[in-house]
Amino acid sequence: MANMINRRDTIFALAGLIGGGYGTLQRADGRERADYDTRAALEKAAIPAERTSVRTGGFAVVGDGGHARYRRSERQPSHSGFVQSADGAYWELAEDVVTPEMFGAVGDGSDQSVALAAMASYGRAKHRLHVQLTPGKTYAYTNPVFLTGIRGTLIINGWGASFQNIRASTFGVSGQLVNFECLVFPTVFYDHEQELLGTSSSPEFVYGPLIKTVLASGTTITLQDGGSSGDFVVGQRAMVYGFATQQGAFPNTSRYFEYVTIVAIRGRELTIDQPLRFSYFADWPIIAKNARYQGPPRILSLCRAGFQETDYIEINGLHLKSDPGWSEGAGGTINRNGRIHAGTARRFVLNKVRGDGGMYVVTGGHFTDNSSSFFGAVEIDKFIEQSEFRGVDYGSLSQGTGCRRVVIADGSLIRKMKSIDALDRLEIKDSVIDGQATETSRVFNGTFGTPFSVFTNNRIRSYPKAACMRGASELSATFDKVSSTRLDMPTSLFTSTLMVRVIQPGTILYNVNGDAVFRVRATPREAAGRTFFDGEFLGGMYSEGDQLLCSRYPYVESLGNELFGEFAKQVPACDSTGRRPLLGIRRDQFASLHQWVYPSVLQPFIANAPAVYFRPGLLIEVDRIVVSVTRPYSGSSETVMLRFRRPGSRIAFGQVDLKTTGQRVLDVSNNYGSTGGDTLIGLDGNPIGIIEIGTTEAVAYESLDEAAVWRLELEGKQLTQ
Repeated sequence: MANMINRRDTIFALAGLIGGGYGTLQRADGRERADYDTRAALEKAAIPAERTSVRTGGFAVVGDGGHARYRRSERQPSHSGFVQSADGAYWELAEDVVTPEMFGAVGDGSDQSVALAAMASYGRAKHRLHVQLTPGKTYAYTNPVFLTGIRGTLIINGWGASFQNIRASTFGVSGQLVNFECLVFPTVFYDHEQELLGTSSSPEFVYGPLIKTVLASGTTITLQDGGSSGDFVVGQRAMVYGFATQQGAFPNTSRYFEYVTIVAIRGRELTIDQPLRFSYFADWPIIAKNARYQGPPRILSLCRAGFQETDYIEINGLHLKSDPGWSEGAGGTINRNGRIHAGTARRFVLNKVRGDGGMYVVTGGHFTDNSSSFFGAVEIDKFIEQSEFRGVDYGSLSQGTGCRRVVIADGSLIRKMKSIDALDRLEIKDSVIDGQATETSRVFNGTFGTPFSVFTNNRIRSYPKAACMRGASELSATFDKVSSTRLDMPTSLFTSTLMVRVIQPGTILYNVNGDAVFRVRATPREAAGRTFFDGEFLGGMYSEGDQLLCSRYPYVESLGNELFGEFAKQVPACDSTGRRPLLGIRRDQFASLHQWVYPSVLQPFIANAPAVYFRPGLLIEVDRIVVSVTRPYSGSSETVMLRFRRPGSRIAFGQVDLKTTGQRVLDVSNNYGSTGGDTLIGLDGNPIGIIEIGTTEAVAYESLDEAAVWRLELEGKQLTQ
């Protein structure tokens, strides 16, 4: 009986190949037989009107992978995933998951640009595209931006398949179509993506109309004169941004940005769905004088002619291949060949992607990379709410100044760490960081420091200048008191774009004695050649012409980290396990007892290496300091001091000689136990709000046995923001 069924199946299959017929014939296993051998057979057939759907066995030939179900359409579809049968009826793809083969792709490494563009056109028309690639195949093309403009969801299941941009002859092509980009989802400033696909023309960029001043918590944004609301759509998203902090970058870095949804439009007034997080002032300075976006605030539609933000992009298991015909003379850099440009999405997720080049993450709400590997440089930069890297392996990682929160965790391996300067928060946990190639003290915190950083249970290769995983953060200038709520100074000293990285709402300015004088309440601004600050005067002493210190010392929490490598041996181990921590213990570990204890884990071999910081707004009011030196320093340096200062102050209120054993105490009224080498001053009845602890001079020693062993206790009250 089984042999008879197989023979009948063979006969019916042959009949289908010869006649291209149709019907509802069932296979012996119960599955429906393909109605038409190929898409070409469907095109040549006349199909009864009662048939609403048919299937094909391939695209060009049976078994080429292009088999699909088609559904009858009342009118000609707006996308390319359709065919017209001989009787004039239109049939469009009716698959939830499509393959490039359904649009004619072969996947043999030859140019598949036409088929892939057709597939993307289908996705744009449907507002979603779920693609299943064939393992082992390479889908090559010359237009790396072909997947842009899909409004809803884009999912690519690669799992063993490859994308490859083979645009090898692109010397002279500028912008985002240069050949080293394997796959490009461009920035939100990109425009006319479809018109420029496959051309050598530079893409155009738009920045949105200027807006009038609007304060935080506002829900109405008014366009300035000349601005048009024509690009904005009710129910769609937009980006409000402003305050450029650099001259030549693209796009210019903005200190303030947020994503909103338009709920109503009335003339030049746009109503948004939630109150603004930040204030935007129309008189913010013009910085990039030769660019269209120069600093004053704007609003940019993310749903406009020529551009469409995608809600969700997910790429799984795809290999992004480099261009074999690429040469260094064609432009770009070698480790970018095969790079992915990840932007344009509200949510962007990579899972186990492999890249021959690197990655550039830009503009979007939330980016996550799970277990991907990139040979080249990875950069996260500009207009990103949050970037997460979990279990990744990168050739290098760096960041500009436009991501609010950066998370590196879950066994990530960063082979070369460059400077990271998150706008709000940086977390590095359970990872291996190799910073050997970057000899700078600000590898983990950039030019002026991330406000809040957490480093937990990492293995970090030491390097000579890495004192404490963050960099200096101090500026000073002579301010003039304009009124009871304003200070200002000439822009020739510091422009607002420089100060805004250090002075933000809530930052406190100190005099040279360390007294808190002024709390900044608004973003530094410029007018008539002056940089000015609105806020309130505090109880500290201020005299006309005093120098004030613009200090923003970030909070750094570090616990359970281990140094390894050539320079790790210079740091004393903290316990019998031999683990050598970088920095120290977290600030709030003993908060319930109002006591914070720090063992001798400072790096004394580095000159003036500060090690413990508390930033303005997260204060500890210290009213007692106890230092117990149990083993004196015995190296060759003449001066070895543990020093206490208020941030920005040039005067230490306490210096403990680490060459002498004994206990020293500083409290609100006096000091006790000082030796001849100490310089101790009582706290004068005033608790210390912010304290800087460090060492003086360089400390040289031949072995760890020469290092001082001491214990520091801070007693007081922890305040909240």
